[in-house]
Amino acid sequence: MSILPRTSRRLRPTQPTEQYIAFRLRQEWFVLPLDAVQKVVPLGEISGDPTGRGIGLVRSEGRELVVVDVGHRIFRDPAPQSWEPEERYLLILAAGDNLALPIDSRPVLRRLARAAFAPLPPTYAVLSPVRHVSARAVLAEDEPALFLLDITQLLTLGTA
Repeated sequence: MSILPRTSRRLRPTQPTEQYIAFRLRQEWFVLPLDAVQKVVPLGEISGDPTGRGIGLVRSEGRELVVVDVGHRIFRDPAPQSWEPEERYLLILAAGDNLALPIDSRPVLRRLARAAFAPLPPTYAVLSPVRHVSARAVLAEDEPALFLLDITQLLTLGTA
């Protein structure tokens, strides 16, 4: 004798999810796994980059951080002068090298299924000005795409 009703609901299998930190750079949205980021703080004044190469220094919470201008590295050029957001933040990376990334928006936490990400088409990877991304997630038609940053590629300092 069964105790389940005849019209039992089928349970959907749950997909494994992970937490990501999402942020905007220029007009695009990017994500990093949450465990790649140690802390988020307001961005102070960056110094030590007189030639505009996208590598500078900032003092935060009593320590010197190397700031890698993620926008410069992803888009292959410095930010246009007209695109100076009023409120900028600094992602202090969990890797022990005192590295930090300046971002253009207040970051948000997102829980995403691993299956939401699809690799980028090879043609896009070759022709697009967007670099150092490994996958893209499109969640709904009314939401912007999220590009998954490849932190290892991004921090290979020899490839600006």
